[in-house]
Amino acid sequence: MGWLPMWAMAQDTTVAYSDVIRVDGVSKNDLSSRGRVWFTEHFKSVKEQKLDSEIVVLSGKGMYKTVIPGKSLLDSKDTYEIYFGGTVWIKDGRYKYQFTDYEIQKDGVTTEYGTLTSATDPPNIKGLMGKGSKRSTWQGCRKDVGKQTEELIESLKSAMTKPSATEF
Repeated sequence: MGWLPMWAMAQDTTVAYSDVIRVDGVSKNDLSSRGRVWFTEHFKSVKEQKLDSEIVVLSGKGMYKTVIPGKSLLDSKDTYEIYFGGTVWIKDGRYKYQFTDYEIQKDGVTTEYGTLTSATDPPNIKGLMGKGSKRSTWQGCRKDVGKQTEELIESLKSAMTKPSATEF
């Protein structure tokens, strides 16, 4: 990594996972077909659009559940829903994925944690009461999002390399 000014390193960025994957010899149409099947299995809603004759975009909203243990044996476990967006851009022989905007909710309501960022501490961490618990929940959600997203990425890669049932 090159030199960065101190203020650039101090800024917190939204957690995102993105990469370009080559799938040599596979057409845009075949990759689109595979991607549609994968999206319907992993996302609640799927949207497809053609940017031009070369690029197809698949996008949707996904959700993970994560259980964060209490800090002591007496504390109960809390379950959070993590909602996020996923997009895949498809061209002949390659695709790019991006998963981002991980929003922490509890019982369907956005929490004070909001959207996951690279920050060590959650936003709005004020006062001394509950600071350790909030930090623990925030870091637990980040860790679990990382684990679950890596599994999601591996399943996408697997789906995009296997011929679908409609291919001959």
